[in-house]
Amino acid sequence: MPHITLGLMQAAIGMAVENGLTHLCATMERQLLRLLARVGVHFVEVGPLVELFGLRQPCFRDIGDLLSQIHDERPDVSDVLSNEGRYEEAVRRNRHGD
Repeated sequence: MPHITLGLMQAAIGMAVENGLTHLCATMERQLLRLLARVGVHFVEVGPLVELFGLRQPCFRDIGDLLSQIHDERPDVSDVLSNEGRYEEAVRRNRHGD
């Protein structure tokens, strides 16, 4: 399992959730998108590849949907990326304005 990649994803998800964001947007190398997909992290591709320090794929994902899908596909990865479920609860609170 790519621990550094998962740690960076956990940090990105955590910062987004803690700041009340509901979606992640990024431009990533296709190779990184394939690596993330292998561990259950699937992004939605938006538009064609763009030149940004090399070819990158613009993509996005609703954080709540992302965490739910990871939970279903890879519970082992879900524990890491959701900070043992804490981020999923925060996403629910953010969606309902609590």
